[in-house]
Amino acid sequence: MRKVDLPWWRTYWRIIARVKNPKCHLYKRYGGLGIENFLTADDLKMLWFRDKAYLLDKASIDRKDSRGNYTIENCRFIEHKINAGRPHKELTHCKRNHPYSGDNLKVKSYAGTPKRTCRECE
Repeated sequence: MRKVDLPWWRTYWRIIARVKNPKCHLYKRYGGLGIENFLTADDLKMLWFRDKAYLLDKASIDRKDSRGNYTIENCRFIEHKINAGRPHKELTHCKRNHPYSGDNLKVKSYAGTPKRTCRECE
């Protein structure tokens, strides 16, 4: 089997692109915000088996703290549907690192769902 066929190997290179390659369409949401990768392909292999990702319909790497780096302690494999739909209520700052608090916090409603926004970024 080629390395490229191993699911954790593909995940590893996707992470590298997100955090290191400004031409990657996701770079601005990861590397552009200062998110760094401290995982090796072997670390991802260990996480793959620890989290039994091979049993998931579509495994997805998740950072428990979405503002944190890719580290063994902060990462896990979960179902893609859960990861994609995971609310980011734990976020305390906007993408430009302004706090969601006090006069800077604005709550808008989109289709009945509240969403926090940053007044400073408006």
